[in-house]
Amino acid sequence: MSPRKPRRRLSAVLWTLVIFTAVGYFAAYLTRTPVVSMAFAAVAVAPLAGRSTSYLRGALLGAGLAALSTLAACSALIQLNPGAREYVTRNGWKYVLPTAAVAAVVGVIFAHLARRRRELIDRQWKE
Repeated sequence: MSPRKPRRRLSAVLWTLVIFTAVGYFAAYLTRTPVVSMAFAAVAVAPLAGRSTSYLRGALLGAGLAALSTLAACSALIQLNPGAREYVTRNGWKYVLPTAAVAAVVGVIFAHLARRRRELIDRQWKE
């Protein structure tokens, strides 16, 4: 493996984290509600999880990125209304956990579909 490959992978991971954080933050900032960020997080995980090699990886990828995006949305809401800091701090898990759970399920579904697609391609290649 070339020395550039780990750097490219790290760069892709960092850009993915930046994109999910930025979209989660700015979607909540512009719409003043975390729902858009939560919906984005649940849907945007699909193409990334479709490349994962296992169900666990798809679930962890979905849950992690969705939690990151939703936390960014919560921070945007706190910045918009500093008086809401206590409410978001106390009740933020009500946004983060369901979004992470839905995105984890989406991640597992798309990891499963990707696995079936790879098996089908392998089967057709052997024939």
